[in-house]
Amino acid sequence: MGILKKNVIATVSQVLVFALCQFVLYRLIIMQLGVEKLGLWSVITSFTMTASIGNFGASGSSIVMFVARYLAEDNREKVRKIVSTSLIFVTISVSVTLMILFPVAKFTLYKMLSPDYFEYTSQHLLYLSFVYFILYSVSFLLWSVIDGYQMYVRRVLFNSLAQILNLALSAKLMIYYDLQGLFWALIIQYLFLTVAGLLIVYRLVRFRLVFCRESFREIFRYGIKLQGISLLSTFSEPIIKFFLTLTGGLAITGYYEMANKITNQIRSPLMVGLQTLIPAIAESNEDREEKISHYFKKSTVQILDLALMTSGLFIILLPLISRYWVGSLNETFIWMSVSLSLGYLLNTIASPINYINLGTAHLNGNVYQQLIQTISVVIFSLIFGFLFHSAKGMSVALGLSIAVAAVWMFYDFGRRYHLNITKAGILKPKKWFSLIFALVILLVLLINFQVEASFQYLAMTSITALVFIFLFFSDALKSLMLQILPFTLIKDHKS
Repeated sequence: MGILKKNVIATVSQVLVFALCQFVLYRLIIMQLGVEKLGLWSVITSFTMTASIGNFGASGSSIVMFVARYLAEDNREKVRKIVSTSLIFVTISVSVTLMILFPVAKFTLYKMLSPDYFEYTSQHLLYLSFVYFILYSVSFLLWSVIDGYQMYVRRVLFNSLAQILNLALSAKLMIYYDLQGLFWALIIQYLFLTVAGLLIVYRLVRFRLVFCRESFREIFRYGIKLQGISLLSTFSEPIIKFFLTLTGGLAITGYYEMANKITNQIRSPLMVGLQTLIPAIAESNEDREEKISHYFKKSTVQILDLALMTSGLFIILLPLISRYWVGSLNETFIWMSVSLSLGYLLNTIASPINYINLGTAHLNGNVYQQLIQTISVVIFSLIFGFLFHSAKGMSVALGLSIAVAAVWMFYDFGRRYHLNITKAGILKPKKWFSLIFALVILLVLLINFQVEASFQYLAMTSITALVFIFLFFSDALKSLMLQILPFTLIKDHKS
């Protein structure tokens, strides 16, 4: 088995473990603390994540690319300088950024939250969330170095153990310490990942903590555009949760957090397979139009089929997910999940473009995509959120903003590489019809069946899901039957 295939399988395995742990954790939070506390936790973490602007791109994909490139050139000394410089810079800059953002976050939360929640948050939760984020930033940097070595199996092992540790600690600590227990669980999780990552990286690189200006300038030139993407993405989350809290309260924000989390987890196995290609593209300098065109067409067709199938099945199963995860047939959760799923569907199909851009260092397209999405969130939230003053209006706003940005990505990529996007296999009427079928089935199920009738509803949903899979893969199933049953009437008829 090739290294790339192993990396893809390992990364998908980690995502599945993460998704299962998050599914259980969110259910436990709702049962133990309630959906409002989940919404509060979501708001605090989104504000804390804005401190990622402090790393100026000296983390994540930029580190993966530089480490992979210098290893391909057999320049170990540059790898050492990149690691030590970025580690010093990220630790200091993120800490300083958090101190600067503290009064801003406190003022914004004062405007958003009730007095009781604000006092609880400002006295306890913000400080804990800042400690967690510093550890998260350092561990993320260290494991990015390990990704540059393409040691994904080791990363999967440690990250999966950390997720299970977080779940076990969260379940125990939130009983005694409420939301503080969740943040303590995150602190211990990322302390474990930081120590493990530091030991592995030191064994690989044997670096010393020395700041190199030349390495910093190199990272900064590449990372500043990535930082623009990160900045826009990071600030869009507090904007979304600000509008949600104002229009519907913390409970609505909690339902959004759950819908956004599960929608992203559903598509994560498709995305992570592409993430492992960044170091491969960086090593091979795959920036010629012919190779890029070939890679785009092949990966987009594969992603299209998987994205449509997973989105369709997810939409059909949404009432059951709501019943057993949220605890009831929650209309707000279902509306948000459908809107986000449709928006992220286009985003997922466009994802090969993002990773081509990262591997070839053409990042303007990614920056403009995130800028368009952030601006669209604000515009559509003002139009649909405040005009209709409902969760449904905000759901439409969120889905539309993601879809508009994805459509722009296709347009920009086709213009830049002189490609006819419509001929890349994206517009397959039969596949898109199956998605429409899934939406219709969801509507019929919601209208005609009571979700409390668990066995009957489970049976109907399962049958519908099987019918959907049959329709989606009818051509492939027929081909398989022709191979397995060579003497059937099907083959005779074909001949």
